[in-house]
Amino acid sequence: MWKVAVLIAIITICGCVKEQADTKFAEVSFNIDRALLEKEIIFSELGISFNPPKGWESTSPNLLDSLKASFEFQNDLPDLDIELNNAIMNLEKSFVCFVWIIKSDLLAEDIQNNYLDYFRNTNLDLQLNEGAFAHNKMDFRQITFVKDDFITIKLLTSSDDENVFMLDYVLPTRNYEEELRSIESSIGSIK
Repeated sequence: MWKVAVLIAIITICGCVKEQADTKFAEVSFNIDRALLEKEIIFSELGISFNPPKGWESTSPNLLDSLKASFEFQNDLPDLDIELNNAIMNLEKSFVCFVWIIKSDLLAEDIQNNYLDYFRNTNLDLQLNEGAFAHNKMDFRQITFVKDDFITIKLLTSSDDENVFMLDYVLPTRNYEEELRSIESSIGSIK
């Protein structure tokens, strides 16, 4: 009987160590309020899904094409190809969540580090608040900043060693407090 208890303890300990080894950052749990969210959107190319905040909807293909064209000139990172995959908006309130794919021959961690270094170096005038956390077995790097009366919450992560994606939640600073709970729920729904 004691052998079974020792075996269960060993499996439990090894299982916990393996679970911890899957992520580098401290695990964060989110209190998700489903009433504040739209239905789940699946991004099969990225291997992820999430629920945008209530009232935020995917843009029309024409608007998405227009947004993609306006962002093309901004991609001047030699080793990274950054593509807009989707834009989820609340046009009435000027809220948007950009979903980006970052492609490269580099490994996912190197892609994230290169992008973050570039972003920091090209935005020296901004006060960047940075953090990192793990959720649903993914490591997230986060940058939050205010520019031109808009706040941006930028999240980078990967679903595997190659596919890096970035979410940019952008909204007027005057709406941040009232919308924060729904954005937190949305971030917590990423899987």
